[in-house]
Amino acid sequence: MKHLILLCTAVACATALAGCATNPAAVSDGQWLPLPGFAEGWAAPEGIKTYTPENLFNYIDGEADLYMPYGFKEARVAAYERAAEPSMRINADVYQMGSALDAFGVYSNYRSSTQQPVAVGAEGFASEQQLMFYQGEYFVRLYAATADASAQDALQQCAKAISMRLPKAARPPELDMLQVDGVTPGTERYLAKSVLGYAFFPRGMTADARVGEADARVFVVLYADAAAAKAGLDAYRAYLREKKLPLGTDADQAEGRAVTRDPLYKGLVVQQAGACLVGIAGLAEPDAGMPLVTQIAARASR
Repeated sequence: MKHLILLCTAVACATALAGCATNPAAVSDGQWLPLPGFAEGWAAPEGIKTYTPENLFNYIDGEADLYMPYGFKEARVAAYERAAEPSMRINADVYQMGSALDAFGVYSNYRSSTQQPVAVGAEGFASEQQLMFYQGEYFVRLYAATADASAQDALQQCAKAISMRLPKAARPPELDMLQVDGVTPGTERYLAKSVLGYAFFPRGMTADARVGEADARVFVVLYADAAAAKAGLDAYRAYLREKKLPLGTDADQAEGRAVTRDPLYKGLVVQQAGACLVGIAGLAEPDAGMPLVTQIAARASR
């Protein structure tokens, strides 16, 4: 923290810790990772390596497929070592994704309720040996070779040094649709394809929710425009007809809504809201989720 206090006022420092500071020169030349190191005594002897969609599998073979639907552009990686203690090593990966929502989408695949939130970037978390955050269109993943207090401090230092080099952090505005009572904070995910596993729900967000004493899942499917959203709802209705499942009342259908017993998700409500479809799934009585759907739909229609 001392180096940040020397560099900025108390107000500016708080902003930097939230990941909102920017180093324009570093961004413009692609220098997302600090060299020679992120703090005194640390260095990256092998420099920075770059990976593209064509060769990312050479670096993270089993996980490369996760990144591609989220508009992966490029990754810069470095292995930092501490001269006084060679066993102390931190691998730092910075992935440039297609958008801030895409970066959040990758991040949300790794986040869980058991991890400790950290104040870096737009949002971050840490475990014993890892720290991850996203900031703008960048997803950052750090891994320490050892699991102790010293390693955790180094992860924090490294994360903040990288955050200072990335564009200003902001939560993707799409996530605001889910900021309503009843939706569990910190459970939001962005899926770049097949929301709920359905091709006619191509991309969107999900989150855990609570309706009375029942657990449920809310979702927002994103389309290019209202016509595409209507086509997605029509495709879901056609699927329900094929399965001989209910569509809801005539009033439901007239208002651009389906209320059904989904084969995979029990009671389900889905409603068009402009260029989105908003819904809730997993309830024994789907009508109970209507107030929550209405709240999210109001935000989606803004």
